[in-house]
Amino acid sequence: MRKLLLLFVLVFVSGIMSAQELVPFSMSHDIKSVVYHTVDAKGNLLSVSKDSIALDSGDFFNGQATIYSFVTTGDKTTKVKLPISFEEGEVIVDIGKIIQESMNQMLSEEEDGEEMKEMLGEIEVTGEAKGIPADIKVGDKLPDYELVIDMGIVATKIKAYDRKVVAQETVTTDAGTFDCFVIEITQSVRAFLSNEKSYSRGWYSRGLGVIKEEVLDKKGRVLQTKTLVEVVPGT
Repeated sequence: MRKLLLLFVLVFVSGIMSAQELVPFSMSHDIKSVVYHTVDAKGNLLSVSKDSIALDSGDFFNGQATIYSFVTTGDKTTKVKLPISFEEGEVIVDIGKIIQESMNQMLSEEEDGEEMKEMLGEIEVTGEAKGIPADIKVGDKLPDYELVIDMGIVATKIKAYDRKVVAQETVTTDAGTFDCFVIEITQSVRAFLSNEKSYSRGWYSRGLGVIKEEVLDKKGRVLQTKTLVEVVPGT
């Protein structure tokens, strides 16, 4: 049970860290939703995601909002509700709060509630996942950040570092043509005796978010690609 719970936390945090990069400059108020396709190295479709953002208070520079993401893999659709804050145009995610709320929901649906409740009480999550600042230029190095998931007998550290703005490029997808900043990020997950690294390269457009994102191996080969395929205008 403990290993399954840890796996759930790691997968959930990984998903959040990916989702929060969807709005580095935020989707503008006149966009209802965006649709992405993720494919593997051979072009096979892995998943389809549809994301929208609702402003709860303030504005997209300093305020509170919620991202709603529906990810369909095969015949299964998963919904993620992600509360975020805008601080001077940068997206900040309170990972600990989100995980606790999600686990409380999971606990309410778990038949063996007492055992799960005891394990949940041992978990402590510290750190914040940071998005991409509103004011960037080619050559900028963005701040690192780290999350620590402490389950009492084992702690897992997730770190995003070497975040840098490497270029400005024009990208064309099925959704249109966009002027983008290209940002590279290295992420490491250290748990038990293992230390796994992953690498990503993303193309981000102001007023919309991520247009294209590649996951790479350590040799720079593309393992999978996520691409914006549709922008649904607001009414």
